[in-house]
Amino acid sequence: MRRFIVFNFIPVSRGKEIISQDLTPKEREELLDFLYSKLIDTNCKLDIFSTAPQYAVTSFKFAFGPVIATHFTNKAAMEALQGRTKSLTEFIGGCGAGRLYCGMEPNGDIEPCVFIPIKVGNIREQRLVDIWRNSPVLKKIRNRDIFKGCGECKYKYICGGCRARAYAYFNDLQGPGPGCSINEKYWDEVTRIQTT
Repeated sequence: MRRFIVFNFIPVSRGKEIISQDLTPKEREELLDFLYSKLIDTNCKLDIFSTAPQYAVTSFKFAFGPVIATHFTNKAAMEALQGRTKSLTEFIGGCGAGRLYCGMEPNGDIEPCVFIPIKVGNIREQRLVDIWRNSPVLKKIRNRDIFKGCGECKYKYICGGCRARAYAYFNDLQGPGPGCSINEKYWDEVTRIQTT
């Protein structure tokens, strides 16, 4: 099977030194549009994946073709889900950090995502289910209505922006998704911070 996977750039560790090389929101939108057009092309034999939550929004923009339930969905999964995908996208769509998955360090520390270095508990001290249900940080991530920029977007339940990117760029789990053209006004803030 041939796969093409486009990962979101999340500036952690040494990646912070190359933030200026990230795609602009417009470039990212163009890339996702191109990938989706290839995904629905019957001559294309690739499974195309992206970790960008905006990929689901891209699928909505096309009047034809199946709606992507999550940014990891491939062609076969989309065909199986047709007809049910709108409600599924609102449930599983977008960034899954703290909603669908979490990260765990070797010492048992639990984090919302492997790219969000915020300890929300430790499984040696608490049960995972208790951390999952009671963490104030995870509750904050799950409330898409209050995200800056993304919270006002009509696609907040199928996208909501990448929380790791919001944290990396703005030091705010509820910050705007920096890769989205809807939040492009915040991109100037990102580039201004980089040059100071």
